[in-house]
Amino acid sequence: MPLPTSFALLGQRFVWSSFIFSRLVFDHVLFDDEKQIRRIPSAVDVAFTLFGNDSAAQVLADRMNAKPQNSDGIQYSSNLLALRQIIDQEFGDKSEDSPDEMASISMLWQRALRALSRPSPNADRTFHSNVWQKRQMNTQLGSFTQLRHDTLLYAKQAYTMRCGCEYADGMVDPFPLFWQRMGELAKQMDTMIERVLGPLVEFSCTHLRKPSTTVFSSLQFDSRYLARKAQHFFRSFAETMQSIEEIAVIQAKHQPLSESQVNFMKTVMEERFGSGGSRYCGWYPGLFFESREDSGKSDVIVAGVHTDSPSAEHGDKGGVLHFGVGNPLMAFFVVNKVMYAGPVFSSYEFVTPIDERLTDNEFKTKLPTMQMPDWACQSYLC
Repeated sequence: MPLPTSFALLGQRFVWSSFIFSRLVFDHVLFDDEKQIRRIPSAVDVAFTLFGNDSAAQVLADRMNAKPQNSDGIQYSSNLLALRQIIDQEFGDKSEDSPDEMASISMLWQRALRALSRPSPNADRTFHSNVWQKRQMNTQLGSFTQLRHDTLLYAKQAYTMRCGCEYADGMVDPFPLFWQRMGELAKQMDTMIERVLGPLVEFSCTHLRKPSTTVFSSLQFDSRYLARKAQHFFRSFAETMQSIEEIAVIQAKHQPLSESQVNFMKTVMEERFGSGGSRYCGWYPGLFFESREDSGKSDVIVAGVHTDSPSAEHGDKGGVLHFGVGNPLMAFFVVNKVMYAGPVFSSYEFVTPIDERLTDNEFKTKLPTMQMPDWACQSYLC
């Protein structure tokens, strides 16, 4: 099957050694159907697979059976043998096999090093000994190091997979009725919008093309666009609430989740880094209306909820009762001998002078010096 055409400006080239390294580390190494945490490959891996040096086999076997440390103590012989077979077929080491006319200097260099693993049949037995082949392995790897040194900017380097968190298990608050009613709220919002704009056939900007550039038509377009976006959002929100509700019901019955439900729990949220800032994937960021990136932003808010008018009769100077929400806290819960972790609210309650009503920014500035009320602190001891 031909590979797809690709183009990279000043891109790095594929090299066999990097391919070998990448297939001999996590998460490509399996033993007894379990992924082995092998983070660092070895020069001996290259000697056996890329250069076909059989004396490396015993070294590798000893290291696999050694006390676990770095690359040792991990079984990955099946990967080695598979790679050895692939490389042997690729390089075609029979004497009558001639290299491709388009072969790179790097390929020719490595073919030459592979020849050191096969002494002439008529050579003295010294050159067929395991000890001599280990000496050749030293030569092969020394020369290989020179090759990689001279092509550092040219050869694409291999990386061990960055280990992201996979949710081993998950639990939702066992209140199905709450999730049901949150879904009903979203459905009601969808219904209200549909009564005004009609059924939502397809959410696309192309269906909302501005008829003119007048201020009125622009406002009309913006309102319709936002309404359709909101309708699409609330439908998605309701579907998510339904999924959580179903999981809550099943978990309350101590029944196993389906494969799709397990995958749903594992895709709560993933933060990806790269050029242009962080990106947030998963269904949780989809619960934010404006942007998925809002799920990673601080959302410290405060509201004045009650005003105490000054009363000379009672000796009361008055004040404003505020409720606030600070940064989320990480909570740990043990349920049925399993520990779970997840974010929870941090709630605040305080009174300011009658002439002081805090804005969100002012509350955020004061937050480091504020204490949560006793009832809020006690809520985390459960």
